[in-house]
Amino acid sequence: MRKRASRVKRRIILRIAMGITSALTLWVGIFLWRPSYALPLPPIQGKEDLRATPSSLILDRQGRLIYEIISPQQGMHRPVPLSEIPLALQQAVIATEDASFYENPGIDLRGILRAVWINLRYGQVVSGG
Repeated sequence: MRKRASRVKRRIILRIAMGITSALTLWVGIFLWRPSYALPLPPIQGKEDLRATPSSLILDRQGRLIYEIISPQQGMHRPVPLSEIPLALQQAVIATEDASFYENPGIDLRGILRAVWINLRYGQVVSGG
């Protein structure tokens, strides 16, 4: 009976060790395969130009809109409080972008691992990029 218990214990320890070794090997492999992941990113030049600026509004004395100047490159932009966006639109965006939005703490680990696995299988960025 003791032999069986010690054999089961050894198998469990061996499986845990193999799992840890596999995880470490995967992470080391990712960093060796793509060294750019481990390097600091260069500063972004001109990031101010990427921000969407609101459209310019021309109002009369009473505050009524006379004309709106819309940027041909950026289109019409107007800040809208979340309370003014219909609930159905909020839910549609969340369902499309991140179905587990309310369940994860800001990082969807399962989604990241799925994207890494798919990208490794295809040898290029196919998912998550």
